[in-house]
Amino acid sequence: CIKFLLFVSVLFILTPSFAQVKPYYIGAGYNISYAPLRSVNKFIDLYDSTKVKVGGYTIDQEMKHMKILTGMNIAAGLEVGDAILDISWTRRQKEVFATYQIPDYTERHIKYKTGTLGFGLYLPVASSDALRIYGGASVEFIKGKLLTYHLQDSPNREWKELNSFGNFGLAPTLQFLYRPVSSIPLDLGVRVYYQANIARNDMSGLETEMYNHWQDDIKKLRATGGNLGIMFQALINIPSIKDRPRREKQIEEPVPQQPLMVTLSGKVTDKTTGTPVDAVIHFTNPAGKTIDVLAKGGNYSVRLNNNETYKVKVESFGYQDLLTDVTINEPVSEYVTRDFSIAMLEEGQAMVLNNIYFKVASAELLKESVPELEKIETFMKNNPVIAVEISGHTSSEGNDDYNLKLSQDRANAIKTWLTGKGISEKRIKTMGYGKTRPVADNSTEEGRKLNRRVEFTIIKNN
Repeated sequence: CIKFLLFVSVLFILTPSFAQVKPYYIGAGYNISYAPLRSVNKFIDLYDSTKVKVGGYTIDQEMKHMKILTGMNIAAGLEVGDAILDISWTRRQKEVFATYQIPDYTERHIKYKTGTLGFGLYLPVASSDALRIYGGASVEFIKGKLLTYHLQDSPNREWKELNSFGNFGLAPTLQFLYRPVSSIPLDLGVRVYYQANIARNDMSGLETEMYNHWQDDIKKLRATGGNLGIMFQALINIPSIKDRPRREKQIEEPVPQQPLMVTLSGKVTDKTTGTPVDAVIHFTNPAGKTIDVLAKGGNYSVRLNNNETYKVKVESFGYQDLLTDVTINEPVSEYVTRDFSIAMLEEGQAMVLNNIYFKVASAELLKESVPELEKIETFMKNNPVIAVEISGHTSSEGNDDYNLKLSQDRANAIKTWLTGKGISEKRIKTMGYGKTRPVADNSTEEGRKLNRRVEFTIIKNN
């Protein structure tokens, strides 16, 4: 994409020197296309077929066919007499997935994507004051890939290439350019096309990630392909140098208006080390409306009303909540930066793991606990010097010895899950306290519910 923009920039600088060639437009848009993708969908049919088993288990949710592809488009145009020489780059892609139990929930994802560089020549067909219609064709160079990942083998959802191919196509095209306001050099474009691919793509490489008994079927997967599509574009007109009017006098700068909304962005970092921290930030305005923002890798961005004060709460696993106020009062700028620093839990300070779930009267973890367990895993891997205590607690109901054993078994179950993810067992202490450490009144159901809990405590941080 960067190489494409550099190429177009150089072309636009050089073209005014040619008498009949002038820069016309540059812009971007969104592409929607229908593609049969017979070879890829045949591959999906093979995957969904009842004869395909994964460890003896059938697929719970089958993959759907890939038919509608979407993606961004960047286009630049040159006037060559009355015609348009169009240079464009288009991304098309689609992702599907299947789910099954082996015995834990897992997924298989497959993504098809292409990048197309096109050179089109469009001749005028009809025009009016606001609308111009061109017809022609584009020569297109296509690079495509088929990617996959299996959630059980790739928990970070890293894509692996199944197959790649190159192709050459010809795309008959109708280009509509509409100028809503004659004084503003902006055209709204609609491009309708059919892309016919010339080469036959060999898809036999799709067997590499799947099962050997598919090999004979997959060898038959060859297709030329093609797609019928439409693009919606916003194109800025660029007059040539010799057509640009000279300014006879200095134009007065308009008085800037105070923006109604601003973009607040910044980072969330560890107060001690300064390293970025994943967090959730809650912004609450005076009317009580809250906006929740995820700071991934510590970075966040949010649109907020100007001239308002927000109550802010920053939360991150293993850290103390940060409560503060942020006042937005920007007279001119639409962009404001605000960073937040949060402190890790102190040694001996406990936090309740609210989203850990077990089977009733059992130490077996339910799959709904996985997101919370993954937060503990990430925190401990990001902070390799800490050691923690996982403690189980119960209400006063039931036999004391039974409650002690159940609370210990549940703490041990969490430790087992974490050590299975590569966390050293030396860093995890487990304790079962039964009913001995209540935090609420055991005489009420609400109090007993609060007492049935699992706590996470940092016991060493150096």
